[in-house]
Amino acid sequence: MGTSFDALSGAEVNISSGTVGSSIEALSGSEVNISGGSVNRLIANSGSAVDFSGGFVSLFTADTGSQVSISGGTVGYSFAATPGSAVELFGGEFRLNGDVFTGQSITLGEDEVFTGTLADGSSFVFSSQRTYVF
Repeated sequence: MGTSFDALSGAEVNISSGTVGSSIEALSGSEVNISGGSVNRLIANSGSAVDFSGGFVSLFTADTGSQVSISGGTVGYSFAATPGSAVELFGGEFRLNGDVFTGQSITLGEDEVFTGTLADGSSFVFSSQRTYVF
């Protein structure tokens, strides 16, 4: 696929293999599903929905008003969820600072670490500093 593109309102984009060179921007009213392949940068804007179940995204941003579900895959460098975004994780073994986490939602404070295993078996580590999904 080319270097970058926008998913416009009403669009459904499905990525299961291949490479998106520069970026995908999910605009309001669009749906982006990633189950494989490689994306350099993904921006979920307000009013968009993103389902990430596999593949690789180097830089992932969930802006205010976006809805993101993550059940697998790998984030290479950075995952940023801005206040007001809705990010749902599917998996288990969730821990906040090493203690079992059973809450329904979380906002990480400075120096807090949230870990777990996604539905596909991938482990993740989220912190206010940098996020890794392995």
